[in-house]
Amino acid sequence: MFRVVRLGSVMRMVGEGRARSLVSCGWTARRGVDHDEAFVDEDGYGGDDGGQGDDDDDGFDADEYALGMEDAVEGLARRVTGLSSGRAAPELLDSVRVDAYGAPTPLAHIAQVATKGSNMLSVTLFDPSLTSETEKAIRAAGLNLNPVPAKGGLHVPVPKVTAELRRERLKQLAAWCEDARVAVRAARTDGMKHLKALEKTMPKEYWKLTVKEFEAVVNGYLEQIETVRSAKEGELGSD
Repeated sequence: MFRVVRLGSVMRMVGEGRARSLVSCGWTARRGVDHDEAFVDEDGYGGDDGGQGDDDDDGFDADEYALGMEDAVEGLARRVTGLSSGRAAPELLDSVRVDAYGAPTPLAHIAQVATKGSNMLSVTLFDPSLTSETEKAIRAAGLNLNPVPAKGGLHVPVPKVTAELRRERLKQLAAWCEDARVAVRAARTDGMKHLKALEKTMPKEYWKLTVKEFEAVVNGYLEQIETVRSAKEGELGSD
């Protein structure tokens, strides 16, 4: 009778009120169950018959689409750590991936990064044989950093940010934020297509509420992108 509609753990991000109450009962409408009995727990049990929910491929799970949105925001956050405001900080190298042992590897997995004065980073490699690959990776990361070999690893001078360089970095920040927004909106489009296909199989009020809550999730991720952008803009403009 009804197709499965699942608003999973992702809905906790929406905040207080109705969304939380939906999560707490694992909002699910099941085939062949009167909608007054269709509220079950997150394990799929509940209703008067205590039966298990029919959580099949025909259902809607917001988490499926939120994962892509979350990846977009986390990827943006990693990228912007490398947009230096001229102050040396180990986080500047968080986005660096080194070709180590045949696979792209986060720098933090193969080295210790520390500050060495106000405008220098020290990279101490756990395996000195990776020095050359690490140097190449830092130079290729688009961070405007030029490491030099040092005992046990590398020294990475962090250049003072000029007005021109700051403009370039703000432009790069804007482009990365737009990439993240595009990814979030693409996930939204996919989710809405799925919901549209379920529209005629669900009670109208349930379908509308599902759409509303899904839009709240999307808007939450877009707001996170704006928070990242605003914070980094302030940092880049603070010198």
